[in-house]
Amino acid sequence: MNRVALLLLLSAGPALAQTPGLPVYGGGFSPTVEIEGLVGFAGKETPTGKGMAFGARGTLAVGRLGLSATVASFNPSGPGGSQKAYGAMLGFKVVGGALSPFALYLQGGAGTMDSADPDSSQVHIPVGAAASLVIPTPVLSIRPWVAPRLQLVRTTVAGGSTFENLFAIGAGVDLTLLGGISFRAAYDRVKDQDGTLGLSMALHL
Repeated sequence: MNRVALLLLLSAGPALAQTPGLPVYGGGFSPTVEIEGLVGFAGKETPTGKGMAFGARGTLAVGRLGLSATVASFNPSGPGGSQKAYGAMLGFKVVGGALSPFALYLQGGAGTMDSADPDSSQVHIPVGAAASLVIPTPVLSIRPWVAPRLQLVRTTVAGGSTFENLFAIGAGVDLTLLGGISFRAAYDRVKDQDGTLGLSMALHL
């Protein structure tokens, strides 16, 4: 397989999503359809608190647009049962073609988590950019990426709402095999909070 074919096959970037307990992924999306299994490890000083999340994500991309949806179960450390979390993200490729190793994206989405209190809810709205670089090798594609963003947090308690505007950044790397399977690692952090580590495996269909 020549270099051009390798770039075409392995130009798939990480799917995009914003789901409490999981990192915000950035840097691209699959050319067609992608399914992914994820696990996240949130620190104590995060919106969810310390715990582990297991999730599944699906992504559909057409041209320069990519749309993903994620569902996850967050298991907090200590007492308390698991909570369902949901997220969606839309991405648009601003710079980069099929054969270009560099790409720049704009992305935005929303995510929330079930609350034990019916009068309390919180919605996370990430809006930002992401840059990625494909480094092809004979057996796999290495794709590092970085994604700074503005993290908007809307908290509703007893009918009243408050908003926070926070700076956040995510970074990670994808290792994609010739067969279309990706192994990913990402780290995400909101300013003045602990970070969230994420690991995942994705299949490009």
